[in-house]
Amino acid sequence: MVSTGVVPPMATGDDEAAGPVECWRRWTSTREVPFHRYCVVFPVVRGPDGRLTLNRERPAGSADGTAERPRVRYVRGVTRTLLRFTPLVVLLTLVGYVVLTELSPETVGLTDLLPAGVGFPSPLVTVAVLAWVALLFVPLYVADLRPGPATAQAVAVYGTLLALLLGCLGAVLASPVVDVPLRPPDVGPTEWTILNPVGFLTVAFVGGHLLYDTVLRTETTLSRLPEKHPAVLVDPEGEGRRRYEALLEDLAGALRSSVATLAVGGRRFRLRTSHVFAVVFLIPFLVSRLASLPEMTGRPLPAALLAEPGEVAVALVPLALDVVLIVLLFQFLVVTAFVHRLFSDSPDGEAGPLLRYRPGHPDGQAGFAEFGNYATRINLVLVLAGFYVVYRLYVLGLPLLEEIGASAVTPDLLNWGLLFVAPLVVYAVAVLLWLYFSFWRMHRFMAEAKTEALREARRPASDRDVEIVESAPVWPIDTRLLYTALSLDLLPVLTVLPMT
Repeated sequence: MVSTGVVPPMATGDDEAAGPVECWRRWTSTREVPFHRYCVVFPVVRGPDGRLTLNRERPAGSADGTAERPRVRYVRGVTRTLLRFTPLVVLLTLVGYVVLTELSPETVGLTDLLPAGVGFPSPLVTVAVLAWVALLFVPLYVADLRPGPATAQAVAVYGTLLALLLGCLGAVLASPVVDVPLRPPDVGPTEWTILNPVGFLTVAFVGGHLLYDTVLRTETTLSRLPEKHPAVLVDPEGEGRRRYEALLEDLAGALRSSVATLAVGGRRFRLRTSHVFAVVFLIPFLVSRLASLPEMTGRPLPAALLAEPGEVAVALVPLALDVVLIVLLFQFLVVTAFVHRLFSDSPDGEAGPLLRYRPGHPDGQAGFAEFGNYATRINLVLVLAGFYVVYRLYVLGLPLLEEIGASAVTPDLLNWGLLFVAPLVVYAVAVLLWLYFSFWRMHRFMAEAKTEALREARRPASDRDVEIVESAPVWPIDTRLLYTALSLDLLPVLTVLPMT
């Protein structure tokens, strides 16, 4: 933040009239929920009248969904639905991969990776196991503790996560890079196996839960900040409220922005800007995937698309999920730009900032804990993506590099670099930019405000408590949590050092 000489206003007196401190909450729930309830598994639920109805987003405390919704919607339409049903989408994708790899003779399925002599259990054994599992629920029914939809959702979420983590472990052990290879001898180092996509699906599964929870909390925080957390706004009942509402309208418009397409039949269609951005962003990766199909199928590209639909599906399905992730990335950049404007000296062209520093605020971070929560959550998602990039490099990239060879620059080597090295560079740049535009920007704002608050408190006529101001923080999160976040940011990069 470049200072313009305008000092961020300070609070006077105590915070008794500051209003509720907490607004980093999901607008669909009145209380905190565990991880397995971040998203939704079942598309239909039983309503109050006992009938099955669609499982829609509803504001907390509203049975019919007519209560007030946030003014800002992070994403809408199909993208929001897919994100909300992340566990179901990932589970169906995983099942689809298992079926396709089993049916395709050119790919290595789950049964091909099992040790010799080990196959799927017989139908009789399967029925026996299911019967024993069912017997475990008998004591619950006797005690009138019948498992409901919440229990079923927990089993589905954690069961899918366990299967994905076991798949990741199997992919690591099956890689020729490790010292204990479990890959069957007849499987080549670059042959496509069912283990290839489990890393991506694991990140999509965990990241989807975190992102949807973040979407709900961000919508609540930004839409209801003046009512739920007025302490950090300058003049929350007057001019400051008007300026914030105007910025909020700008944000809502930016998140809904669209571009006009060519007229078709006299009618001009409009596409979401985020969707166009996602498609253009993924075009190089689509071209790279298509270029690899002839090698995978042994046929030229047009024939490969028609003759091997299963292999085309396993190669291109991740790109369909990537579209959702890139749309979220675009919207995230829009929201981040809005939050940055809140910490600017003149966010809307008018003199003075919109936020103020509150020493002694009950949230423990001078009124900025909500923004620190947002920055921390996005940082966690970035770390998750970083670990996936490194996992992918070790499990898929290095075995492929051994086959391609790095002695000379070839088109195959350039393609390898685009697929495996470029994402690592993007991660490093993204983390640095995020740390600068989130934690560091907030720190600069808070540090300048604290300096001015100390100057004001030390004046003879001031009624401020100098000790309270001196003990006020200059970071939006606890410093121990900040050091933990920085350490996590470095871990993916440090795991690559042994390769150099």
